[in-house]
Amino acid sequence: MELRAERRATAALRLVRVVVHVDEMELERRRAPKHALRRGRVLNARQLDENAIEALALNDSPELRAALADALYADNQLDEAAAAYEEMLKEDQANLEMLQRLAQIYRRQMKYTESREMLVRALRRSPGSIPLRFDLALVDRDEGKFDDSARGFEELLKDTEQNTYNQNQRRSRALFYTQLGIIRSLQTRYDEAVAAFNNVRFLSDPDQRNRIDLMIADTYKDAKDIDRAEATIMAALQGSPDNRELQIARADILASRGRTDESIEILRKLAGRQEPDLELVASIVGVYENASRFAEAQATLDAAARRFPEDKQIHFLQGALYERQDKVAEAENAFRKALELDKNNPSILNYLGYMMADRGRNLDEALGMIRKAVDTDPINGAFLDSLGWVYFKMNRLDLAELFLKRAVAFAATNATMHDHLGDLYYKTGRFQEAQASWTTGLQYADEPGEAQRIRQKLEQVKSQASIR
Repeated sequence: MELRAERRATAALRLVRVVVHVDEMELERRRAPKHALRRGRVLNARQLDENAIEALALNDSPELRAALADALYADNQLDEAAAAYEEMLKEDQANLEMLQRLAQIYRRQMKYTESREMLVRALRRSPGSIPLRFDLALVDRDEGKFDDSARGFEELLKDTEQNTYNQNQRRSRALFYTQLGIIRSLQTRYDEAVAAFNNVRFLSDPDQRNRIDLMIADTYKDAKDIDRAEATIMAALQGSPDNRELQIARADILASRGRTDESIEILRKLAGRQEPDLELVASIVGVYENASRFAEAQATLDAAARRFPEDKQIHFLQGALYERQDKVAEAENAFRKALELDKNNPSILNYLGYMMADRGRNLDEALGMIRKAVDTDPINGAFLDSLGWVYFKMNRLDLAELFLKRAVAFAATNATMHDHLGDLYYKTGRFQEAQASWTTGLQYADEPGEAQRIRQKLEQVKSQASIR
């Protein structure tokens, strides 16, 4: 029995060792400005067979237990991972790695006080640690303390400044500047954001500079400065005329200017003589959809569905297209088919959950879906807005206010989110705050229908705000 258990433990350890240990700084290197894009080989804890799980659970080996905790963390099973790390920390309260990992988990769980406490404890033992200071700045960022977070990254840049840098040092400084640029963009200080991203570009290898150009263009788009966004993309295309991502970005800008056919021509040329792949299908459908050319969007999807009948993205795109046409039942069916193929996909969960919440349907189910999405990315403005909105629909107004405020902090130029926050203020009798929020939303409204709806709310609230 003991030999069999030992063999199971050895097999479990071999399996768990395929987890790629990625620290938080490395994750942030791989994070796009608005979305956590965690790439690379990471073990899914659910891939462990029953014998391995049993061996890990019963074995007292610190190495095995730490490996299981790492696997749970990588699989986004944060409660289980936290419990495992907390138990190990009781046995070794000075373990810096455990303190840091718990801080990272608490941050992702939006337990910012607990996260900061873990990092402060760790920093007392290692006051000059760059990774710990980096994580502390991330806690400030995620809590919405943008000035404190920016100050933390600026101090990291100052303290690591020298005359020359090796490759790893350049990567670290590029990461600090990236985070600084993200924060300045969140604060709508766009010129400072662009300056930070230009520093990233200077520090990056030539083959990475197109990616930075896309970040700069996105910053200008967030600032509603389409001219400079287009100029950035066109300048980058001069050096890399065949770059696919730049061409797609160019098509997106043309579509935003109403030049739909030119946009579609660029996207179809990227496919060459082949049928468009899923990325191009998504872009083409999005262009047609934004132009309300739904028949052409549907024809594109129908053709793609014949080639990719069991792909979750096809069902997701179909659901979004139906929803845009207010075909709610059809949209729900399509989203549920997508979830059958990928039940934990945060984008699908958020879209379906928000669609149901917005219509006051299946609110408990919608809440569960949206919470799962938020758990994967707790600083995603769209996810936070959905969570606040479902709480609003459930009349849980304190929680609605908490998450709607967080949403506008992380998506400051999104008209819909300011509109939702205005609705919350209006419902709670704070008419001046509602007026201010709707005024901001109107400033950022791109669609005529949305702008008209907000104008009507402003007309309604003006007299009520004047007497408060």
